[in-house]
Amino acid sequence: RRLWTVIAFEIFRAHRVELVPPSLDEFVRISYAHDQPLQEWAGGVGHWEMHRQARRYVKACLEGHGADEYLLGYATYDGPYLAHLLMRGRVATMWRELWELSGHYYGGNPLRLFTPLWRSALQGLPDAVKDLLDRMPQRRERVSGRRLVAEGFTKQSRQANRPRPGRLREQLSLDAAILHNLFVDRLPYFLHIADRNGMAHGVEVRVPFLDHRLVERVVTGDKTGLMRHGLRKMPLRDGMRGLLPEAIRTRVQKQG
Repeated sequence: RRLWTVIAFEIFRAHRVELVPPSLDEFVRISYAHDQPLQEWAGGVGHWEMHRQARRYVKACLEGHGADEYLLGYATYDGPYLAHLLMRGRVATMWRELWELSGHYYGGNPLRLFTPLWRSALQGLPDAVKDLLDRMPQRRERVSGRRLVAEGFTKQSRQANRPRPGRLREQLSLDAAILHNLFVDRLPYFLHIADRNGMAHGVEVRVPFLDHRLVERVVTGDKTGLMRHGLRKMPLRDGMRGLLPEAIRTRVQKQG
């Protein structure tokens, strides 16, 4: 709420909208508009409500899709980025970034930083063992006796969204992680819901961070400066200096 207040009153002055959680019937309508069940509740519904409110004021929305994928905005990039530094002989920088990352995002415990890698390592287990792990804890497919998804969908979804398999060296490849999120895992889904939400409310969606010149420059260039002082997306933070309130520009929480 504090960050929302900063955005609303320092950037847009008096413009402020309080979001109300949707009813179950509204949630079903949202899923129908997306033409698929939502992979994440908060992101899909919040994005739907943003477009519903936006249509009252604008015809097009500029949205930040893509920036997290190639500017290292996700926690899953932390391990590959540190490996990237280590393989280039920047040992001192790697240790400094490790401790600063752990302080900002992991409660000062650097071991938590490698949790995504432990999960990836589990993909080498036999399928029967992985299926057993997938069932703990059980996920519900019914709400108040009403089936929301087809029989067996939860199991199929878990299998489809397991971490990408591969040897540890492949899991630690920063280039491979960026390309995977751009073309396979995250971005295609986010662009799909953005397009569907926009069409449902008559709002055009524009994604300036996916200008091919910008993407090509970052993906093919030196990635050493994409994190600095334990902060992700440093090129974007540097570029917004003096344009965004410092509470927004330097925040470490991942919201939106």
